This record gives sequence, structure tokens and C-alpha cells, in this order.
Amino acid sequence: MKTKVAMFPAAIAVALLAMAMAYGLWYQTLTVEGEVETGRLEVCITGVSALDMDIGSLDWTSSPRGFLPNATGGDYWRIPDAKDVGRTIVEVRNCSLYITLQNVYPCYFTDVTFKPFNTGTLPWIIDTAVFKDNNGDVNATARKGTPYVMLDLNDDHNADIEILWLDNFGTQVHPYDPNVPGSGRVEISFYIHVLQEAPQGATLTFSIELTVVQWNEYIPPPK
Repeated sequence: MKTKVAMFPAAIAVALLAMAMAYGLWYQTLTVEGEVETGRLEVCITGVSALDMDIGSLDWTSSPRGFLPNATGGDYWRIPDAKDVGRTIVEVRNCSLYITLQNVYPCYFTDVTFKPFNTGTLPWIIDTAVFKDNNGDVNATARKGTPYVMLDLNDDHNADIEILWLDNFGTQVHPYDPNVPGSGRVEISFYIHVLQEAPQGATLTFSIELTVVQWNEYIPPPK
């Protein structure tokens, strides 16, 4: 019994020493911080012009049959006795293209050209053109594979003009680089032809909004 009594205080001493070591350990929390900077997807419209934009410019005309869906071009010419009658006004407002056709008539033809400009930091691809009437309502859309649209601009359920989009759907545009001349932009053109059903005595106005998507999210339309 004496031996057992002598060992009991020793066991307690060992246990207390272990607890002291457990509570006496030092520790340090290591924190890792990171910073993520996202890019900017931005586009603006520059370099706007039209075939019949200036006062004094003689009118162009097109075939009454106009442009056919999925066509690659349209017939147009300046007749020998051409007149300065109609006019095409092109403006840029809030990164949208506004087009006004003044004093035009059936078979009047014009060509509009502009340059989308990549002012952001990410490459983007031109996906869709959205056509809106004067009230801001979507009238039609066009994209690669379906570049032809007809627009009813006075809500009489008859198409007043037809448009053939010529180029650069699906084109990738990289951000502007001041060291590379001509970088950050691409040229786009489209034809406009006034149809027989266009109303008399009306000024026809519509707008175009471009939809661009970041380069790795573009989904080409089915062929």
C-alpha cells in the first residue's frame, strides 16, 4: 500500500506537466490576401458615313425587286438624269446608330458605313444587330447567316425598307493599341432600299444597336 500511495502524487505531477505544455504552445495565424481585377467590355461607334449623306449629293436607285434574302449584294446605280431629292442622315446617340431617311421614295438606295471601336480591355466579337423603330420597339434582328431584314416603320404591317448587312458578323476585335495603327476597330457597311409600300410624306427613322460578346463566350449561329 505504501508503494501505491507514493505513485499517485507522481502520476498527478506528470498529468499537470502535460497540461502545462499543451496550454503553453505558441501559435500564429497566416493570412493570404488576393486581388482580382476584371476587364471592361466596351464598344462605341465611330467613322459614320452614308452614300447620300451630304446636301447636293445625287440620289442612287435600286432595282424594284430589291435584295433577296441571303443575297451577297444588290443591284444599284445612279441614273443618267439623277436628282438631289432624298437624303440619308446618320447620327450616333448613346452608342446606337440612328438613321433618318428624308424625302425618299420607292427604289431609293443608300449605303451606310460605320466602325465599331473597342474602347475596353477585352476582345469582343460582333454577334447581333438589333433594329428598332422610332418608338424604340424591336423591329428585327440580324446576325451571321441571316443578314437580310425588312422593317415596318409606320406600323401598317407592310415593310417600308429592306436592309442587307454586308460584313463582319462574327469578327473578333481586340482592344485599341495606340502603338498599332488602325487597331481596335472594324468597318461595317449595309445597304438600305426603300420599298413600294413606304408611306408618302413620311420621314422614316430607325436605330441600330450592336450586341458584342466577350471573345470566349461567342456561339456561332447554326449553319
